Amino acid sequence: MSEQQGSNKKKKKQSLLPWVSKNHRLVVVNDLTFVEEKTWRLSPANVALSAASVFFGVAIFTLLLVKFTPLGRLVSNNPRIANKDMRKDLEKLYKELDSLDRELNGNVTYVESLKKLSSETFEYEKDMKKAETVEKPEAAKTFADVPKKTEETKQLLENVQTE
Repeated sequence: MSEQQGSNKKKKKQSLLPWVSKNHRLVVVNDLTFVEEKTWRLSPANVALSAASVFFGVAIFTLLLVKFTPLGRLVSNNPRIANKDMRKDLEKLYKELDSLDRELNGNVTYVESLKKLSSETFEYEKDMKKAETVEKPEAAKTFADVPKKTEETKQLLENVQTE
């Protein structure tokens, strides 16, 4: 029995080498009519070459699919891919924030200038306060609100009082 086992091992080892070196035929036969539909002559080298080319073709297609479509963001753990979209969003938000900040600063300056205008005392107000402290007859008190700055205004006031 040991001789049979030894000869079986030799046959198995030897049977693989002739199969690799020989050509084979793949035939597609119609099941109903038993007519040959297609026939291919195959060698192990052609089969290996075809399988390798199909494998590399699928691998390249998958890499291109992952690289150039949104599918890559779902599959990949690469932070650069995910950060591109976040970077674009952040740049957009920074631009919007900057424009809002400029607008806010403009509004603050405007409000401050309005506050200055509303609380500022003008020259004619100072003159009015001086005129109120000095007592004048009733007719003069009605014109006390008008500032007395120039000679023309003084003459105008005198003309109105005399009339």
